[in-house]
Amino acid sequence: MVWCIEDGLEIQINKSDLFEQPTEKERMTLRSAGRLTIDFGAPCFDYLYLNDFEARLSLKDAQATVSSSTPFSELKIQTWIDVNSNVWIIECEADYKEMLPEGAKASISLSRWGSRTFRGWYSSYNKDASLGIGNARVSDRNGDILFEVPIIIYSAVKFGMVQ
Repeated sequence: MVWCIEDGLEIQINKSDLFEQPTEKERMTLRSAGRLTIDFGAPCFDYLYLNDFEARLSLKDAQATVSSSTPFSELKIQTWIDVNSNVWIIECEADYKEMLPEGAKASISLSRWGSRTFRGWYSSYNKDASLGIGNARVSDRNGDILFEVPIIIYSAVKFGMVQ
């Protein structure tokens, strides 16, 4: 799930087969992998500043594209799933305009690391908050930012900044 916020994107990373293996403490449970926030440092999707905006979703290609034009920047984003390698790729290109002659400071944050177990349709939960976090890691590999869950890589984000 990808949606626009005033300064960037929110990306909820889930997968229909992301189950925790059962242990003595927990049953097999469907998990959330995490939530990424990409902030471009300028109001690229704020409707007050939009000159142009387009977003398209292709279910056939498992691809989404978003572009915007504001007095601050021209932004182009493509995101798709490579089904052969099970990698989610997010390519971002920001061209900052004269109002931001030195560009803007973009940032990426992971605001949710996994999920807690709520049994019986949320009627109870395990008080150990560390269960369900798993072994998620964030790393930088050759300019790509990777969010990894053991065995499965869920997201690769690469920024191309044009000034």
